[in-house]
Amino acid sequence: MPKQFTIFDTESQTQDFDSKKLIKARSVDVIAYVPNKAKQSNRSNEYELFEHYAYMIWKYYRSIIKGFSWAEALVKLKNAIDSNIPEKMRVSKQGIYPQNVVDYLGVNEL
Repeated sequence: MPKQFTIFDTESQTQDFDSKKLIKARSVDVIAYVPNKAKQSNRSNEYELFEHYAYMIWKYYRSIIKGFSWAEALVKLKNAIDSNIPEKMRVSKQGIYPQNVVDYLGVNEL
């Protein structure tokens, strides 16, 4: 019988982003949880984290939907934080690497 997971089991099923995947790649698409500290605030560290996650979400969906807007990325980011659900994002060499990666969707070659 398969094990049933609860919302409390999500942390154990995640991993830190493997930066080695970016050695020969332009970017890597992942599904990852957004940390609660990435909420938009006036503190510079938290706002910078908020912007990085919003940018990674925007880059992923912009690659699929050409008209995907920054405002739509902000909504997805807010929903991911508030609902504690993983979100798709595109990670590049610049910026931060997400923690709590659930799955790797693909590598975009150089």
